[in-house]
Amino acid sequence: MMGSSRFGELAVKYSVKKYIFGHIHKRYHDQYKGIEIICNPLGYYPNEWNFTSAEEEIFTTIKMIEI
Repeated sequence: MMGSSRFGELAVKYSVKKYIFGHIHKRYHDQYKGIEIICNPLGYYPNEWNFTSAEEEIFTTIKMIEI
């Protein structure tokens, strides 16, 4: 779990459905033992952007989750 295996153990133990975290600069969206893992930073311009326009980059970082 990006820096701490203990967080992963707790997430599994308590049946967490979505695990959302930040600080790293790479977008990450995956599954781990049935848990949806989301890290979706905007990142630093221009080195960590995938698009040339701010509008496109921001739009691609938006994630909608239902609680």
